[in-house]
Amino acid sequence: MNYRILKCTVLASFLAASGMIPASAQTLTVTNGLQLWLKADAGVTAGAGGKVTAWQDQSGKGNNASQLVADMSPLLVNDAINGKPVLRFDGVDDFLEVADSDSVSITGDITTFFLVKFDDFATYRAVWAKTLANQPAPNDWYALPGSGIPRAYRGDGTAGGSADGGKALTAGNYLVAGWDMAGTILTHYLGGFASSSRVVAPAAIADADTSLLIGTRDDRVTIMKGDIAEVLIYNRALTADERRALVVYLNQKYLYGNIDPAGDLDQDGLTNLEEENLLTDLNNPDTDGDGVSDGDEVHKYKSNPLSTDSDGDLLNDGFEVNVLHTDPTKADTDGDGFSDYYEFHLLTDPLDPNSKPKKTTANLFTGPDPGQGLDLTGNFIYAISFGTDTRDPIGGQIHDALFTGDSVDGVTVVASQVADNWNKNVNFGDSPEQQVLSSVLSSIRWSDALNAMDDQDHRAVTVTLSKLQVGASYKLQLLFGEYLWARGFDIRINGRPAAQAFAPFQWQGGFVGPGGATPRTNGVVLTHTFIATDTNATIVLDGRPVNDPAMADHNAIINGLTLELIASAVDSDGDGLWDAWELDNFGNLDQKADGDPDGDGLTNAEEFRLNTDPNKADTDGDGLVKIYKTNPLKADTDGDGLSDGLDVLTYKTDPLKADTDGDGVDDGKEVTFGSDPLKAELPTVLTNIVVQAFTGGDPGEGLDLQGNFLYAFNVSSAGAAGKAGDADFTADNAPGIKVTAPNDIANWDTPEYGDSPADNVIEKVTQSIRYGPTVRVDLSGLVPGSTYKLQLLFYEKCCMTRGFNLYVDGQLLAQDFSPPEIQGGVDPVSSGAVVAADLLTQRDKLVIIATVNGRTRPDLTDPNAILDGVTLEILNQVTRPTIGLTKEADGKLTITTDSTLQVADTVTGTYSNLPGKSVSVDPKAEGGQKFYRGAR
Repeated sequence: MNYRILKCTVLASFLAASGMIPASAQTLTVTNGLQLWLKADAGVTAGAGGKVTAWQDQSGKGNNASQLVADMSPLLVNDAINGKPVLRFDGVDDFLEVADSDSVSITGDITTFFLVKFDDFATYRAVWAKTLANQPAPNDWYALPGSGIPRAYRGDGTAGGSADGGKALTAGNYLVAGWDMAGTILTHYLGGFASSSRVVAPAAIADADTSLLIGTRDDRVTIMKGDIAEVLIYNRALTADERRALVVYLNQKYLYGNIDPAGDLDQDGLTNLEEENLLTDLNNPDTDGDGVSDGDEVHKYKSNPLSTDSDGDLLNDGFEVNVLHTDPTKADTDGDGFSDYYEFHLLTDPLDPNSKPKKTTANLFTGPDPGQGLDLTGNFIYAISFGTDTRDPIGGQIHDALFTGDSVDGVTVVASQVADNWNKNVNFGDSPEQQVLSSVLSSIRWSDALNAMDDQDHRAVTVTLSKLQVGASYKLQLLFGEYLWARGFDIRINGRPAAQAFAPFQWQGGFVGPGGATPRTNGVVLTHTFIATDTNATIVLDGRPVNDPAMADHNAIINGLTLELIASAVDSDGDGLWDAWELDNFGNLDQKADGDPDGDGLTNAEEFRLNTDPNKADTDGDGLVKIYKTNPLKADTDGDGLSDGLDVLTYKTDPLKADTDGDGVDDGKEVTFGSDPLKAELPTVLTNIVVQAFTGGDPGEGLDLQGNFLYAFNVSSAGAAGKAGDADFTADNAPGIKVTAPNDIANWDTPEYGDSPADNVIEKVTQSIRYGPTVRVDLSGLVPGSTYKLQLLFYEKCCMTRGFNLYVDGQLLAQDFSPPEIQGGVDPVSSGAVVAADLLTQRDKLVIIATVNGRTRPDLTDPNAILDGVTLEILNQVTRPTIGLTKEADGKLTITTDSTLQVADTVTGTYSNLPGKSVSVDPKAEGGQKFYRGAR
């Protein structure tokens, strides 16, 4: 009882702080600006067989919907949800028409919400639209095939602009969805969750005097298949409180009937009543999908369960909580004046107020003049505009910086791609300096990070600046202007990391320009000061290490660069250390060349030569110092995919050997595939590999479901599927099973293999998936030396370009496996795909990985692997030896086995056989400890 009271008290505080007041009435209170209101429980005229001929508008505007052709009429279905009726559309040709009127010809701000259920996303699914053929005139909305991602358009009948939602709709469930537009910002909603906001700024938004259609659009390409219970359209953008009231009205009317207020359907730590008042999803423990449960967001972290970024610092709440351990409600957790986002990307500690950016900074610039974000006065060695030498203009003078092309003497650029005048319409103003800066920001050098046919160097951008003076002090400015892509890349300068996952579009303010571009009147500059330890300075921009899902594009770019000489090389005290280096690192000239202030075994002179930090024993942050003889500027000396710190401190592997145990597999791959990098295990042997279609769960239909199954499970959150043959398909969280995947769809498709009980089970298994760039399955409880048969089940719903690799214990099972090619196309209904193999293992566990990494076919472009189901059948399981311990009356111990008894001095030592199957041991006798085991 006390816990319940505490929860309600915390909730009340959260609602008060958020300006949210619980509502309970099923009465629409937001009517100002309402232009169309269709609800299935009022004003519906249905003829024979429930065919709807008219649907009366309840807004008072007279925008009634009708359909005169019976075969194209949706059906009125009574008591469909919470005792309320719906209109059911067949997905073929059902629709209703609302005659053109000024009140539904909304070209300005708009809000629309609807209560719907989509049967599937086999094609473009509509709710309502007002278009001219396939162009918005002024409004169109539909859910994309396969993914269920919503897309909204505004336009004038000849062209338009669009924005996609940030979260997919789900098929088979009733839901509240909608969108609005305030000014140029279009926002998608799923219930109370704003899934995305983006600028939509077409050349014109105008009406074409066509009808508004319910369930399709003017060209009939989009079509509703499923149920519509209510549609509301306003000619204005609702306030947050009004929008909340509208969603509460729809939720309570349709979604919350017969639900226990004190229950917790999704087990997220919030009661159903709390979820109702917060507008979170009763059936989803993490409504906003940020990696923190709704209950933890409300009660533990006080963050917003309807926002992936509660503090607006551009870091996902889940990333802040689970990775950085920063406060998701504070943009600057440590209060040092630099946001958590800034510190993470520029490699300082967001939890330590004394850890602040020093040598590397980043900021927005809005022009070339003083006070606008760039430093263009001083002694410039280089000022570079990247692109081809045939551009016009190619550069020019900005204050003291004369921008030239990137082929100037002393500059070397390695990049596989170039794009002149790529950053379209960038414009800083009309002055000569502003026009030069505009030209610098318009072109780029860039590299194709995914071009596997190219060599490693050309998959990054590398700029080398030569003729530097060793010991001199320099300021480097790297200029970036994004055009239209969510791009991120790492930056290394002179061998040391300067920035990670650096995303110009985020620094510039996101995609808020015409056509979804970044702003056309700003850029971002990364400034780095350094003391030259060599006559060359090297800048490497590489997107391949970036794994932030907000940065889908990993192709590094660079628009411009300046290098300014701050101070020449001077050693005033003649101690062998340059003054600038001493002052920069120590603040005085008291250090000596042979000193070692950080105690890492490197002298100051060596630290200067290696470009390491003389005040940090571990410059690269890999957890190691010099005694391991690793490269202090390289986090992964042996290139095995594990940092030197992980090698030594976590996995106990050799940081100088890529393959510590010498079994032919690099340590990083062994960790990835679940094998032991310290044990030279015999590899799992795969035989009898079969890749084929299946048509059901009965014998002769392509699956082997007869035998002794160690595992059979349904891969998704849909739970157990039942028994097919001898295989009893459990949920994928049953004991011994661990599935790791970023995404899940419980009702993705509707295969139909037949009517037998086994067919029905396999239908349930293959109607849901887990998916992501990599899907991993870990199975335990195998017996070394045994033989098993593995079957991986797939059903492709949407995507002909899907393909990925399959690995079992690090062994390639299938290269470029494409489910749609095997099953006979996309969504064939009556067939799926299976990959099967016999395997002989010497391990007690099995790791299965489906990944898009390592694909070789360029036509396989879908970014996700999928998995529907798994079976593991025991073909030949060896009997494990038994060993027992008995305490005798005299205190001695008797060890007995049914196999060969062996003894060793250490648990990992060399074991020798003992005569017989038992031995008596006196634990009180003197001598070192012994280890005994039974072996076959």
